[in-house]
Amino acid sequence: MSLPPVRRVITGHADDGLSKFQSDSTVQTQTRPNGTGISFIYSAPALPIDNQDPKDWATEEAQGRNFAGRPDLFDVPGISCRVIDIPPGAESNIHRTQTFDFVVVMEGVVHLKLDSGEERTLHSGDIVLQKGTNHAWTNPHPTEWARLYVVVTNSLPINIGGSTASASDTREV
Repeated sequence: MSLPPVRRVITGHADDGLSKFQSDSTVQTQTRPNGTGISFIYSAPALPIDNQDPKDWATEEAQGRNFAGRPDLFDVPGISCRVIDIPPGAESNIHRTQTFDFVVVMEGVVHLKLDSGEERTLHSGDIVLQKGTNHAWTNPHPTEWARLYVVVTNSLPINIGGSTASASDTREV
C-alpha cells in the first residue's frame, strides 16, 4: 500500500487585509533511487519568515536548487518543510546535515540508526529532534510504507573536539 498524496493549503491576506486561501493543491513527490519519496512543502531563505514574500521557495527546492541556486538539498539557510515517504524495507545512507531537524513519524514504523551503533524504533506520533548527528533511516516493515514530516532549520556548524564536522560527513556503520 502506498501513501496518499500530500495536500498543501496556503493562507495569506487579500488587499483589504482579510485572510484568504492562496492555494490548495497536491504536492508533487520526487522519487529517489532507493524508492524514497520527498515532497517539498514550504521553504524560506531566512528566519524570521517574510509572510509577504510571494515566491514559492519550495518549488525551487523541489527543482533541486537551494536558496543560492545550487543543487544542495541540505544547504538550508532558513527553513524547509518536507514529507518523506520511505518504502517497505528501504534504508537511507548514513549522513549528516548541518541543520536542526524536527521529525514527526506520521505513518508506520522507522528505525533511526546513529553512527555509534545506537538505534531506536519510532512509531506513528513519535518526534525526533535531530541535532546534526550522523544517522540513517530504515523502514523495517516488509509491506507498509512509513511517512515522516520533517522541518529542517539552519544551525551553527557542528564542532566535535575542536574540528568542524562536514555536512557531507558520511560513513558506513
